[in-house]
Amino acid sequence: METRRTRRLADVIHKEVANLLLRNLADPSLRWVTITRVNVTRDLRQAVILYSCIDEDQLELAAKALQRAKGLIRSHLGRELHLRHVPELEFKFDKGLHHSYRILDLLEREEERQRDTDGEAELLDTDEAGLDGEDDGVDEEFDDE
Repeated sequence: METRRTRRLADVIHKEVANLLLRNLADPSLRWVTITRVNVTRDLRQAVILYSCIDEDQLELAAKALQRAKGLIRSHLGRELHLRHVPELEFKFDKGLHHSYRILDLLEREEERQRDTDGEAELLDTDEAGLDGEDDGVDEEFDDE
């Protein structure tokens, strides 16, 4: 169960780490990293930082860069938060966001496939009705004499 104190600390850690990644860390592997959520244990000893990576090709490099920067980030949090014990940090890739993007992509593909299938069905209907524009031997003009 999350308490108000753990939620408040998680929010502050989220803000600080996101700002640190954005402004202070020069590692180009972290350029595509976004902090999505932070969860802090009830005893405030551990913080799990969930992140996403816009460029999936850079995911492995980003994970390694976050591990390398973990000590620097923790030191920064200690200076900024004035806590007796700075939480141990653990970085985890946020699969939820990745799954959401994947589902959206699949839905868009299915919608496009449906449009293509509907378009083909319309073409078949017009061909069967003789509306394909070819001469079917019936004169459309009548003489009213």
